[in-house]
Parts: sequence; C-alpha cells; structure tokens
Amino acid sequence: MPFTFNGVGTTFYGARDFALDETYTTTEWFTFLYIPVIPLRSLRIRDSNKSNYFVVYSSRQYAVYSKSRPDVKQVFSIYGWLAAVVCSALLEKVPIIGQIPFLPGTLIAALAFLPWILRRRARKRLILQFQTSRRNDQTSPPKSNTYDVVLQARLRGWDSEVTQREMEKVLAQKKGE
Repeated sequence: MPFTFNGVGTTFYGARDFALDETYTTTEWFTFLYIPVIPLRSLRIRDSNKSNYFVVYSSRQYAVYSKSRPDVKQVFSIYGWLAAVVCSALLEKVPIIGQIPFLPGTLIAALAFLPWILRRRARKRLILQFQTSRRNDQTSPPKSNTYDVVLQARLRGWDSEVTQREMEKVLAQKKGE
C-alpha cells in the first residue's frame, strides 16, 4: 500500500473503469512534494471504508483485486491534468490574459473539481447502463448468474475472495451445462 511522508513516497492518483462491485482502476505513483513523478503500477481496488485519521497522519485501506503495469490512459490523464494546472498558474505571466483579474485562480479551481466531476459522471453512466441492461434482461433471463453475483457482492459487502469464489461457482455451473 502507498505511503507518503511530507509529500515524498507513493500514493494513488486517478480512478477509472468503474465496475458494479464498486471496484475501479487506480495508479500508484512515486511522488515528490505530492506531485506525481513516476507511475509504478495500476491496481483494481475497492475502498474498504476503514481508515485511520490522526493529527499528522491518515491512512485508508483498500481491497486489491489485481495488479498490472501502469494504465497508459490514466497516466496520460494525470500528466495532462498536472500540465493544465501548471499552465493555469503561469497564465498571469502572459501579457494580455494575465491582466484579467482572478482568471488563473478560477481556472485552477475549475481544474481541481474536474476529476471529481468526471468520476461522478462515469459512475452514473455505469449505473444507467446496468439498469437498462437489467430492464432488457427481464424479458429473457440471462444464461449466467454473473450479474447476480456482482449484485450480491455489492449488497452484502463481500470482500474480493468471497466474490471470486462465487464467480468460480457460476463459471463451473456454466461449464457443466
């Protein structure tokens, strides 16, 4: 798990490819002064809602589903976001644009909320896609119960091992048919 001390260490940045079991892909970065420098690896994780907060220290726990090489799309989006923040901060040095009051600060504030807005939109799109597929499946039941396993995992708060066992049972039943 990532660890950062005074902004130097490793941390997770980014969240994409959301799934119905509340997992998502994130990338672990080496950071210097909280700035992502080198992507180390991407992980499919789920927040376990267990966290410790002290005066100078905080930690969160995650259930890790898989590890892989850094996700290229996510790496480029993090570097792009960082470049946009740096460019916004440097706008006041541009002769005409720099004279517009509050423009650099407004752009930086807008960029700060952009990841949150995009994550929220991706989650809504996933839920809407699932709901429409469930409505369509009501007329003809699916041949596998993978959706049911995912729903049970979400409703009952199963960890990754239990979810994996249940998926293996479904796949074994499917092979036996």
